[in-house]
Amino acid sequence: MQAGNLSVYGRIGLYYVDPRRLAEHLHLVDLATGRELVLPTTQHVWGARDTALGSLGLVYPVNKDHFGANVSQTGTLVFVPTAKVLAMIAAS
Repeated sequence: MQAGNLSVYGRIGLYYVDPRRLAEHLHLVDLATGRELVLPTTQHVWGARDTALGSLGLVYPVNKDHFGANVSQTGTLVFVPTAKVLAMIAAS
């Protein structure tokens, strides 16, 4: 496996790992506690490199179709506020 993008904002670290650069899972780490959460669990990331982490929270694109997804299909943007990201990690 090769490491993908790494982003850090405050105490939240975000990375994905996939040798094909078609990451299915985003890894979120609370840098203060070391706890980790893997997202998404029911959808597939469609372009993990387009994920953004900042002061307001996390935004990432998903598509319910798996690797055979037609690039022209409409996907969905998911927004998770920073407080909820930390709460989700703590609950994992």
